[in-house]
Amino acid sequence: MSGVKIHTKEDAYRLFDEAVTALTTTNFIITEKPITDLLRCLIYSDLLRAFVTDCKKGVDYESELAAAVQETESGYAFVLPKSNKRVIALVTGLLHDFDTGARSLTSFIQSFWPGVDNNTKYRLFCENVLLPYKKAFRQSFLSDIDDIEQVEAAETVAISDSVLESAAPLFSALRTVFAG
Repeated sequence: MSGVKIHTKEDAYRLFDEAVTALTTTNFIITEKPITDLLRCLIYSDLLRAFVTDCKKGVDYESELAAAVQETESGYAFVLPKSNKRVIALVTGLLHDFDTGARSLTSFIQSFWPGVDNNTKYRLFCENVLLPYKKAFRQSFLSDIDDIEQVEAAETVAISDSVLESAAPLFSALRTVFAG
């Protein structure tokens, strides 16, 4: 990574995206290096490091972790927070714990995801934690969107009444063609 020039947020995000993709597409047994590589990516890039530091402001990792572990009828579930920045702070902290050995990835996935083997459990971890982490990172880092309500608002397209009125004949014709 030391030879890579990072000039824009998009460049920095691309490196992050590549590191997360490497982590989510690897086999469980060889996750150690991709986790380390992802954390190095976050440290190497000034933009990513500053962003993660900002996400961690006001977030108590241990409290977020405790809140994410929720009791269900069948045991315990790991539920990510609604805020993108809290997701980023929590998952980055988890990855750091896995990397340093403070927490066992094996024990973690065995606690929350069913499966016949650790690879299956790891895939579920990727789907339920790492991919939402990647999405939260993209939304917050590139678009400064922090929560679900903002995402929904950003995805909503407003159409004025005059546009709808002018399109009414087209809609009517389409309805006639398709409905018969």
